[in-house]
Amino acid sequence: MDHIKVSIIIPIYNVEEYLEECLVSALKQTLQEIEIICINDGTLDNSMDIVNKYIREDSRIVIVEKENGGLSSARNAGLAVAKGEYVYFLDSDDYILENAMEVLYREAHDNNLDNIYFDAESFFESEDLKEEMSVYVDYYVRKADYSQVVSGVKMLKKMDENNEFRPSACLQMVRREFLLENKIQFYNGIIHEDNLFSLECMLEAKRVKHVPQQFYMRRIRDDSIMTVTKEFKSSFGYYMCLEGLFDRLKGKEYPLEIKIAIANRLCNIQSNALNKIMDIPSEEMEELMEDLPVRSRVMYKMLVQRMAEERQRGNREYEWKMRSERRIERIEYNVEGLKGKLERKEKELEELKESSTYKIGKKILAGPNAVKEIQYNVKNRGKKYALWSMKNKIVKPKEIYVSIIIPVYNAGQFIRACLETVEAQTLKNIEVICVNDGSEDASMKVLQEFAEKDSRFRIIDKENTGAGDCRNIGLREAKGEYVLFLDADDKFEPELCDKAYFKAKTDNADICFFGATRFNMQNKKMEPMNWVLRKELLPKTTPFTKEQVGNQFFQLTSGCPWSKLFRREFILEHHLEFMNLQNANDLYFVRSAMALAKNMTYVNESLVIYRFAAGSNTQSAKHKAPLEFYKAYKALKDKLVEEKVYDSLEQSFVNLAFDDCMFNLRTTETDEAKLQIKRILREEGFVYFGIAGRPEEYFYNKNSYKEYQQIKEKM
Repeated sequence: MDHIKVSIIIPIYNVEEYLEECLVSALKQTLQEIEIICINDGTLDNSMDIVNKYIREDSRIVIVEKENGGLSSARNAGLAVAKGEYVYFLDSDDYILENAMEVLYREAHDNNLDNIYFDAESFFESEDLKEEMSVYVDYYVRKADYSQVVSGVKMLKKMDENNEFRPSACLQMVRREFLLENKIQFYNGIIHEDNLFSLECMLEAKRVKHVPQQFYMRRIRDDSIMTVTKEFKSSFGYYMCLEGLFDRLKGKEYPLEIKIAIANRLCNIQSNALNKIMDIPSEEMEELMEDLPVRSRVMYKMLVQRMAEERQRGNREYEWKMRSERRIERIEYNVEGLKGKLERKEKELEELKESSTYKIGKKILAGPNAVKEIQYNVKNRGKKYALWSMKNKIVKPKEIYVSIIIPVYNAGQFIRACLETVEAQTLKNIEVICVNDGSEDASMKVLQEFAEKDSRFRIIDKENTGAGDCRNIGLREAKGEYVLFLDADDKFEPELCDKAYFKAKTDNADICFFGATRFNMQNKKMEPMNWVLRKELLPKTTPFTKEQVGNQFFQLTSGCPWSKLFRREFILEHHLEFMNLQNANDLYFVRSAMALAKNMTYVNESLVIYRFAAGSNTQSAKHKAPLEFYKAYKALKDKLVEEKVYDSLEQSFVNLAFDDCMFNLRTTETDEAKLQIKRILREEGFVYFGIAGRPEEYFYNKNSYKEYQQIKEKM
């Protein structure tokens, strides 16, 4: 399809009961030039079986696989790969009328609109629910006329005056370039994200209109089971919308009537946040808030929690005063002033944190929680870690503990999930060096998003030269005490850096090994990767040396760099670099580092989630350069000989090279590639790697030895 007019984005998570109706409504659109992007947000039911049934019949369906990250994350993942002139977000438990996209696209295209709005018809799962939630019978049907093309803020003003502003992302179709130009997407990790998204669109749009047609069929379901945690998440979601809007409004000026409309929306969101926590006691609120960032905790308390507490105490005078002040702000609304207040509060907070009173008071007030944390760490991680953790919380170090280096090439499908797990690392003293290797998809935009909001993220943009070159460039830029090489399509446990760094540091190790689990993209199951760290070969005590492991030293772990933490000075001291090969570029680096390390240690846990059968890894294309592994092994042997460690590692090296030769021969896809491998092994490889002439008992893998014998017979 040369020109895609509309990208329909459908997030999918446990909706097998409703999905087929939704998907069919998209496939039956009278507008043919569409793509339907189905985001598998880690669904646990049979939803994707339904999608797979239809994808065989219609090539317009695109599937994006990701770990569960919520509605915002799924929509953003769809937006990252969308190609349509306009995008439409369709919820998977609802559906749309057959002519919706055709009418909306025609209106939007002919009028050069940034956004077009429309209405919905509500339908209920039961008559009892309809009676209980009767407010929604015609809630999504606007009565006033909004057919003129106006700016977004003028549309907001008019809808606000008529009390017909509806923030649902499903009731609008948006020009894709408009979203990209204004850096508008859904806020990850919260609910009520549509409030922020819809208002940001209105604040930036130059041309919008509304068509008074009910194209969207909105299913009203019973979601009556509420808990304290859910109520707080709901309230905090509204608050984060406020915070996002404050950022969006910074520096903007509007006429008085527009200011009033904006202020009304802000007050409405604030009121919703307040109402959600009215029944939660203050003590429980403090526990729910303790893991929030300081800035958000302070501002949430100022804008939401304090009013709720006063209302709980029956202090209506305080609430009336706050609401009166808000009415004044509606008339004299100045976002810069509000932002200035926020910045002054943050400055006061930082000054307060530096005072001795605060430090002493914090230690006293934090006593019970600190004791709990110490007890937990002593029990589960040991005394050393407990002391180290507390020291780092009391005295914040300035140095970078770990440099995370991530090569990125066309990873748009997975990069957001990857970086979210990196951003969530419990060890905060990290830097993240993302090397964009000439990506042609939306990867760079995601990288820029993270770099803008988190100063620990750095981007190096370069032409495509391969992962090995990217890692070398990142290594030259790194400043951390240790370095971690991660892949852009994987995910990582939040304590990866914390556990690996602490273990490496306390054992004074050059390398720290850890385990991994793989997520099978085909059957959607988690599978063990025992070969990444073979527990049966691990020494009982740490740190350890290669001599303690013995003749199976290289067999201790796989050659991947992402399951190891390396001391940076050790790497630089030995001038180790990744080879610039199309595949197997990490073999030389990892195995050389292992051979040269004095002390090594390990964390006997799975800390990496490796995506398997994703269709884009180097293994799937190695037949295009089938001898890369051979070059890597030749370079490795030369290095071991040069460093005078080959003799002590000979049997382990021979078996490693032997198994890999057989593996590459067995798994290479084309006959031509197999022939190239056989030829080089027969002519020199078997002799050069010390394989030829060895008795069968010398080799660890008897199956590989049988394959080798068959090849020898044909030599």
